[in-house]
Amino acid sequence: MLPQVTFGRRTAEWSFADLTVTRTRHAAGLRLPVHDHAPATLAVVLDGEFRETVGRQSFSCSRGAVLLKPAGAHHSNAYGAASTALLVTLPPRLAPREVGFVRGVDAAVLASRLRRELARGDAAAALVAEGLLLELMGMALRQAGQASRQAPPWLATALERLREGDPLTLLALANEVKRHPAHVAREFRRHVGCSVGEYHRNVRLDRAGEALRSTEAALADIAIGAGFCDQSHFTHAFRRRFGMPPGSYRSSFATTQRRSKT
Repeated sequence: MLPQVTFGRRTAEWSFADLTVTRTRHAAGLRLPVHDHAPATLAVVLDGEFRETVGRQSFSCSRGAVLLKPAGAHHSNAYGAASTALLVTLPPRLAPREVGFVRGVDAAVLASRLRRELARGDAAAALVAEGLLLELMGMALRQAGQASRQAPPWLATALERLREGDPLTLLALANEVKRHPAHVAREFRRHVGCSVGEYHRNVRLDRAGEALRSTEAALADIAIGAGFCDQSHFTHAFRRRFGMPPGSYRSSFATTQRRSKT
């Protein structure tokens, strides 16, 4: 199965064993609303810069970044500079259960070697390229495993409570997980990358995004359902989260669906 390249351009493709690799190019300033791809994927960034948000996690991607996503992972993209990446469709035997991300000199070196081997295009190069891809995938999985092991046990409970979407203060959350509020605030930001309040707001905005994608409900009703006092406040917060107002988001997602079917 070829990977779905949303609003991007395929510039080259390779296949070996049960892996498919597509070199993609996305324009500077491009913003993609939340979407997903059927297969699990591994993205290796060759150049450029963009931010990808997968579920509740956000990753700054540039040369040497490797992002591993399970099948069907909801994600959005905001491109700064024009970006080139290798997008690898992963077969079920290699499909990860969690998001993995790594960025650094070691990954950049492997990505450069991979680029050269793919350019050669012979049988020996294909074997080397497959090994490099699996090594990059292993790096991303190790990073994900380390982050998971380091997270405090109470964090999963806190995230689950916040995902329920009910109004919840930091003090109430700290009481539920039996930790001091200052400790919760510090460790939450360290492991999740944002404050408790920002995470809770993003949960509500993601629910609003889902409503925009899957229903024809009026924007004012979606704003109220997401817990915002008025449509203006909702529009401002939604634009900060997704880079566009709710109406444009709904239209852009409909356009993405139409293009993906062609």
